[in-house]
Amino acid sequence: MVGGALAGEDAVKAGYPICCECSGIVDGTESDYNLFERMHWSCFHYTFEHWNSDNEGDRDIPCDDRSCPARWPAKSGPEAPVA
Repeated sequence: MVGGALAGEDAVKAGYPICCECSGIVDGTESDYNLFERMHWSCFHYTFEHWNSDNEGDRDIPCDDRSCPARWPAKSGPEAPVA
């Protein structure tokens, strides 16, 4: 883990990227930090993409995106298995 136990102001002072949605250190998707509007990819997904007529934006109900974090609670992300 890039940030280790750092959090809040200590992480900012150390120069780690901070998610503007959840305020956590962006670690695994750091290379895509700016692409995802300075967020974790999952925070970006829930903020901008996670909506369809079936889930009405509920984060617990998977949307149509095959990599939706709600689809794979144990392992989510672009590398998650696809059903």
